[in-house]
Amino acid sequence: MEGKHVLITGGSEGLGLTLAKHSVARGAKVSIVARTIAKLEAAKAEILDEFADAQIIAVSGDVGSRGSLARAVASCEEQLGAVDICIAAAGNSIPKYFEELSEDDFLKMMNVNYMGVVNLAQVVLPGMTSRDAGHFCAVSSMAAAIPFLGYAAYAPSKAAVKSFMDVLRNEFADTEVTFHIACPPDIDTPGFATENKSKPFETSHMFPQCFNEVFSADSVAASLLDDLLKGRYFVKSPDSFGNMLVSQAWGHHPRRCAVFEAAVAPLFVGVHSLMVWWTDGVVRKHAHHSEAQSEDEGYEN
Repeated sequence: MEGKHVLITGGSEGLGLTLAKHSVARGAKVSIVARTIAKLEAAKAEILDEFADAQIIAVSGDVGSRGSLARAVASCEEQLGAVDICIAAAGNSIPKYFEELSEDDFLKMMNVNYMGVVNLAQVVLPGMTSRDAGHFCAVSSMAAAIPFLGYAAYAPSKAAVKSFMDVLRNEFADTEVTFHIACPPDIDTPGFATENKSKPFETSHMFPQCFNEVFSADSVAASLLDDLLKGRYFVKSPDSFGNMLVSQAWGHHPRRCAVFEAAVAPLFVGVHSLMVWWTDGVVRKHAHHSEAQSEDEGYEN
């Protein structure tokens, strides 16, 4: 990554900021893009505090607006040169019961999580295609392959990202532009802490505690960049079992080890079936619709 220009959306905090730090540590020139200028400046200062000689710029841009994003990318390229590696890490999650989600919640999830990737691709890919070089990576989520209660707005937006990237990888197969999709597990970030505040009870208690491991942003960022530089489409996370769950779930994409995945496919059909049975059981046990109905009846009485 020495001397390469790495542009990261959502780079003011969380995984995006950690990816920026790891990129700087590997010798890259880094642009971080996000909406809030104060957060961007704080992130830039934090990076410079750790890496005094870092080539880092922070530019405000809204991933939900192609025009805003185009202006931000143009500014980044004017200062640091053409983008060599682009990582769409901007994202947001609003975990609630379906009945509690508003139309704005659904629109926000699609606008930030999905259209944020589409807009970035529309802005960055023409230049990469003309140069016949570059890496474009989008951060999806394990929830795209394993959706359950609480993620009615979030999981479909991340599944759309996965499907979109499958299309782009195929459509640009006649170029040297390399595509990557990341489906990380739960990460210890400020965004995850905020997400936990609105999670329904079942969402945070869907699986036994031993399966609810939260991974560090450092470990996720390192794994992502390592696989990206190796040219792999599905970039792994530190969660080995989670990687297999995502890979075995669905997707039209190159397999890391097709023979091995074919061999264990029957096992994972069973694993997924068990997970469906388990998650349905958790929802039936807590029966939040029955509780809501009782409350409504009590209010009417």
